[in-house]
Amino acid sequence: KDDGLGFYEPVQKLSNARDVFLDNRFDLNDSLPGLIKIYRRWVGEKTYLCNQYLDHETNETKYKFQLAPKRGNEKYVSDVKSRIYEKVPSTEQLEKQHLLADENGSNVLHITLTVDPKRYLGDLQSAWANLPYYLNKFLSAFRKRYGRCWVLRSFEAQENGFPHVHLFIISEQTFSCEWYKGKKYWRWLIPELTDDHKAIGADETVDGFENLWSLGFVYARGVGKRPYMRKQIDVKNYVVKDVVSEVSVVDVDSDVEVKNPELTLALNWLFRRQAFSISGSDVLESVFNLIPVCLTQTEVLKNAFLRRLFEFSRYEFISFCGIVRCSEPPPDGFIKLSNDQEHELEAQAIGVR
Repeated sequence: KDDGLGFYEPVQKLSNARDVFLDNRFDLNDSLPGLIKIYRRWVGEKTYLCNQYLDHETNETKYKFQLAPKRGNEKYVSDVKSRIYEKVPSTEQLEKQHLLADENGSNVLHITLTVDPKRYLGDLQSAWANLPYYLNKFLSAFRKRYGRCWVLRSFEAQENGFPHVHLFIISEQTFSCEWYKGKKYWRWLIPELTDDHKAIGADETVDGFENLWSLGFVYARGVGKRPYMRKQIDVKNYVVKDVVSEVSVVDVDSDVEVKNPELTLALNWLFRRQAFSISGSDVLESVFNLIPVCLTQTEVLKNAFLRRLFEFSRYEFISFCGIVRCSEPPPDGFIKLSNDQEHELEAQAIGVR
């Protein structure tokens, strides 16, 4: 479809995928390879933002193209990483406030909430559709029981397609942790409910969390440094790895192998779920005296320069466009074609497709 600029609308659309996979034409459980193939085509089709601006030196209207972020492409990954780095407090800040796990406990938690397929009788679509409701219910109950907290949330698909939730929480309450050696590495774990815990009326245990979550198993651990070792985690990198799955788009016509990162991206795309969300940002400063945004002087100067550049250029968004035959990235300006030239370009585009 010609948008009047000599470019054409993207072919793959989320609305088309939702029409196919969410209107009961297919059983979503059996259609995951097909969904991933459609997702690959969508994310692999580069789409650009077309902006026009006035060149003050020549007094001419020019055009600037920017790669549009699509869930899973390089622009999307870069944007998500930068946003997380801006929002998550640094390891040094958390350690200074004595929040990271040690022998006294932890205020920083990593909690995984799973969804039991039996709970939905194997209905994958219902599980994803209802997930936000039950997560909000869990977080409301968590805050009511344990106090104010800052929460970063992400959804991930299990191998069978059913979702589970990752929560990175900085809580007003300190939770007891036990240093436990698993098969591969040591970690701080929130203890299971024991008779000793019951005797003192404690509920800051895994069992206490499970009482707030009705859909499946809960796994919880404290985030912190390792005892007797100088090395500790980098909180920002830890969170980034947990949220972002970088996907390399393969040949769209190749055999589809269902893998968790791509499956996660495809299902979040289909159900319009954000890669991550953050709530309780005011808690960091009011309760812990933490300011999440930490910029260097260089970054401050760079941001100020970019703001001035943006104000000077005054970009005006025109449309999204897919590039059929053009250099990558598209040029900063283009020549308006005559009707005959547009028809010729259209004919070439049909031939390319």
